[in-house]
Amino acid sequence: MGWARDKIRTLFDRLVAAQNAHDLSVVRGLLWNSARFLWVARGTLIWGREAGLKRFEALYQGTWRLEANAAELHVTMLSHDVAQLYVPVVFTIGPPGQPAQTTRFLVNQTITKTYVSWRLRWHMTASSGAICERSGPGRARARTRRGNPSALPEGTR
Repeated sequence: MGWARDKIRTLFDRLVAAQNAHDLSVVRGLLWNSARFLWVARGTLIWGREAGLKRFEALYQGTWRLEANAAELHVTMLSHDVAQLYVPVVFTIGPPGQPAQTTRFLVNQTITKTYVSWRLRWHMTASSGAICERSGPGRARARTRRGNPSALPEGTR
C-alpha cells in the first residue's frame, strides 16, 4: 500500500499549497463532497464541504499560512480505502488588517478513497501544548511541555 501512502501525501501537499494560495476551487476538489465532511479547529465543528469552504473563504480574507513538518508526516492505512494522516504544522492566521499570530498545531486527518480519488474526509487540529514524543517503534505518548500527562485535557491522555 506504499502507492496509496504516496497519493495521500500528494493530496496533503496539494491541500496545503491550495490553502496557502487561498485557492478555493482547488481546495473544493480535495475535500470529500458530503454533508458528513467534518473540519474541527479550535473547538469549532464545521459539518459539510460547502460550510467548510464558506469558512475558508472568510478566513482567506486575512492571513492564512500553513507550514507542515514533512519529516514528521505519518500516514497509517486503516483499510484499503481509508487512511489516517498525522503531521505537526506551524499555522499563521490573522483577521484582515490585524497582526497575524503563529501557533504550532498537530493535524490529524482521515482520508477516504472515493470513486474518483482520495479526498479529505475529516480534519482536526490540537494545540501543540500537548506534544507527542516517540516512545518506541510506531508508538507515541502524549505529554505536556512540563512532562505531566495528567495535565492534558480529559479525553486526550
